[in-house]
Amino acid sequence: MTKGVDSFYQQLISVSQSLPVAKALSGEWPFEVWRERLTGKVYEALGALPGNLPPLDLQIGSGQKLEGLTRYNVSYNSEPGLTVPGYLLIPEGIKPGEKLPAVVALNGHGYGVRAIVGLESDDSERRTPEYQADFALALCRHGLVVIAPELFGFGDLRLSSEYDDDPGHSSCDRLSSALWMVGRSMGGVRVLQAMRALSCLESVPAADTARVGAMGISGGGLVTTFFAALDPRVKAAVVSGYACTFEASILGVHHCVDNYFYGLQNVAEMYDILSLIAPRPMLWEAGTQDPIFPIHAVREAEATVRQVYAHLRKPDLFDVDIFEGEHRISGAKSYSFLKESLSAL
Repeated sequence: MTKGVDSFYQQLISVSQSLPVAKALSGEWPFEVWRERLTGKVYEALGALPGNLPPLDLQIGSGQKLEGLTRYNVSYNSEPGLTVPGYLLIPEGIKPGEKLPAVVALNGHGYGVRAIVGLESDDSERRTPEYQADFALALCRHGLVVIAPELFGFGDLRLSSEYDDDPGHSSCDRLSSALWMVGRSMGGVRVLQAMRALSCLESVPAADTARVGAMGISGGGLVTTFFAALDPRVKAAVVSGYACTFEASILGVHHCVDNYFYGLQNVAEMYDILSLIAPRPMLWEAGTQDPIFPIHAVREAEATVRQVYAHLRKPDLFDVDIFEGEHRISGAKSYSFLKESLSAL
């Protein structure tokens, strides 16, 4: 009986997608026609988004000096009823009137945005290494302005009933399930948070909003993928510990419920959605021993996306940092990749 269920499940997930990038690569559709059609379907998969957004009302608190930067607490309105806390990181030594490239930094599962800005869950300074490697701090120390929002369901944006002794406990399960019931998705809420965080940079004098990138790991890699795919204001992207295939990863390995979108597997594979970012500069980070984003499927996705960049005559703008290790930030190429890609604009 179990074998029958297994084969039925495999039959369910091994569907033919309706909008693969292969149709554009083969010439069946012009690339921009394919892009427009898939973009519309991705928006549908994210679920309904609020039509009337409130003013951002970006609030910037007092700053704390760290090595090479100042870290500010911030908050802004993402959508009606949702005020998002986070951090703004500004490199030291900025001259009056100078504008620097900027990055929206998006954390993965854990205890929230604090994990990427050098803080422990209790707001004390970093004591122990963490898989996300304080990458927002690293980006800022490479000369980039960084805004890092608390993603819905993590940290300070958990349901009050789910605050417990485990700071890494999320509200993903209850929130994701409730969002489906009202025609929305966790990914949709978080992508809108990222879009609004980018808009907040317009109020930051040190940030050049014509040169904004995005970087995220794991669940933050998901948000980075959809954010960069849908928002042309993102000029370069680093996707860490996420770029793979849905079939081998999200549908092949146990994942948090916040990774799922209604009907998306019928429309496109993950590499098709990643291809929407082309030909903007994009780099992936992938560990050879990552248990939830298998490396063989990362390479499968890489092969398709390389074809896309070659088709668009920008093969040098796509790179993959495959490193020995598990599910974590590498940083070997990503920080300099974003700095150089954005600075070149």
